[in-house]
Amino acid sequence: SSHALGQMGVDALTVRMPLPASPGSPLCVAHSHVKAIDGLEVALKGGQVGTDRYFSSIRDGLRS
Repeated sequence: SSHALGQMGVDALTVRMPLPASPGSPLCVAHSHVKAIDGLEVALKGGQVGTDRYFSSIRDGLRS
């Protein structure tokens, strides 16, 4: 994830929405000097982290 973000020109991330059911995998906002990337919402989910509803929870704005 960090390598991909670096290649995209992401300088920093801030948490937009924590997901308590998926510790370590919050929805984040990317900050970048690249206009097309700055403000991009990013969900970094690795392997078996999170529930089956991980992406639908983000889509629906749920924190569970």
